[in-house]
Amino acid sequence: RTARQQDGVLDRTAAAQARAAAEGLARVEEALAQLPAVAAAIGGGDAELLTTAVGESDVDPAALLSRLPLITASDGEFIIHDLWRRVIGDTIGGQDLHRAVARGVDALVERDQFDRAFRLCVDRGDWEHAASVLTSCCRHGHVEVPPGVLAEWLGALPADRREEPDGLLLRGLVGRVNDPFGE
Repeated sequence: RTARQQDGVLDRTAAAQARAAAEGLARVEEALAQLPAVAAAIGGGDAELLTTAVGESDVDPAALLSRLPLITASDGEFIIHDLWRRVIGDTIGGQDLHRAVARGVDALVERDQFDRAFRLCVDRGDWEHAASVLTSCCRHGHVEVPPGVLAEWLGALPADRREEPDGLLLRGLVGRVNDPFGE
């Protein structure tokens, strides 16, 4: 090869490396914007939960969140100050945030954190996902949620949802707890 050909190869290699670096930086910048928004929307959590909720990301949530103000780390859990909700506003689109919260809810269900998952659904008005949480908490043949919490869930359901299958299930569970030998 001539020196000119080698220079051309080096130029293309350098350009490819620069593009890869720019793409990597763009992903990091996107995660910088999305991670606090998602963390605030799901009420914080550990690095695994936040990673699951955010989805595909090359950013370590612990490394990023530990550097941001108004975020406290305690026993591996990141607690997000409410001011973040006001600040982050439109950093992530509504649909993307909805999908992120849904991934967070699914991760919480896998951890048997049904109450937190259900309350996230209620906060967002995601009744279909709330129904999924309800049926998941009954998956072992018994209800894995304290009776008082079930009553709170029933109180949180809109009246029209109480006539849907998930609402009827919840009403039946609350009724059975209140009167275990009733008809």
